Amino acid sequence: MSRNFIKVLGLFVAVVFGMSGCGGGGSGTAAPIIPGNVSTSTVSGTASEGALITGKTVKLKDANGTSAIDGTTNATTGIYSIDVTGLTAPFLVTVAGTNGTYVSLAQTAGTANINPITTTVVALAAGNPDVSALFASITHAQLTAINSNYTAKSALVTASLQSALPAGVQTQDYFTGTITAGTGMDAVFDTYQISVNPTSGITVKTKDASSTTVLTIPTATVTANTTQALPTLIAPTTPTPIANTAPVANAGTAQNIVIGTVVTLDGSGSSDANGDTLTYSWAFTSKPAGSTAILSSTTAVKPTFTADVVGTYVFNLIVNDGKLNSIPSTVNVVSIANNGSISVGW
Repeated sequence: MSRNFIKVLGLFVAVVFGMSGCGGGGSGTAAPIIPGNVSTSTVSGTASEGALITGKTVKLKDANGTSAIDGTTNATTGIYSIDVTGLTAPFLVTVAGTNGTYVSLAQTAGTANINPITTTVVALAAGNPDVSALFASITHAQLTAINSNYTAKSALVTASLQSALPAGVQTQDYFTGTITAGTGMDAVFDTYQISVNPTSGITVKTKDASSTTVLTIPTATVTANTTQALPTLIAPTTPTPIANTAPVANAGTAQNIVIGTVVTLDGSGSSDANGDTLTYSWAFTSKPAGSTAILSSTTAVKPTFTADVVGTYVFNLIVNDGKLNSIPSTVNVVSIANNGSISVGW
């Protein structure tokens, strides 16, 4: 191989390697860019008001009033999740339930349950019981104030609702704790209805037939936004049940009637000290020989019969209050022939 050929070959190799190492000419292939993991942040939680709030739209705004893309509560679990990537904490979230509109605070990305207690704390922290209007027009200053007041107001609400909360539970747990419908923390909402209203303020009522108001925090107290202690929920006491006593039967007064008369017995004088509803049980104790008389009803308060034979008909009445029978009460009905007379006693 000649020296000239070797030089030419070396020059050719140098040129090729030089071109592949530069960016010019457009004929080279650029090294691929491998993207890193893209991190995302979410605010999520359970929406409940006793029953889970399912299939409802959840809205979120950040510290700058910027809205996130809406979320929806799960049709079964009531859980929602909203992407807050690129938004600024703290966050305010809201959802409409069956009994009202509820709000909650997420100080950072993470858990923010939405329920009547979170709504109570946020309303007090904002000094505004109109939570719908509060969310609609929230400003940076307002959300900053809510975030600053959150811990202190949570403590005040815990003290106010202490008698209704499960042992060891604080209101802050309602923001970030595990919510299971009908049990634990959520069971409070099955016993009490907590309402936040711009007119009436914050009220707590029992969910039984009496619908007793057990706590009222007036609108003026909410808007005053002070650190003073709140009124305390007084749980209604369960009265000691009155011991059941047997009812007293009263079969009415003795009657003297003429044969063939339709006679009305009267047990309406029977009574029960507990006020229980009575049931009646009448029976013939005896009747004259040959009589085929029967009562129109053995369970009516005032049954009837026809005196078909001359003589004495004796009836027995027992009343029952649903638990106990009375002592029997007896009444006599004496049937006489036309133009006859007879004196009858008990």
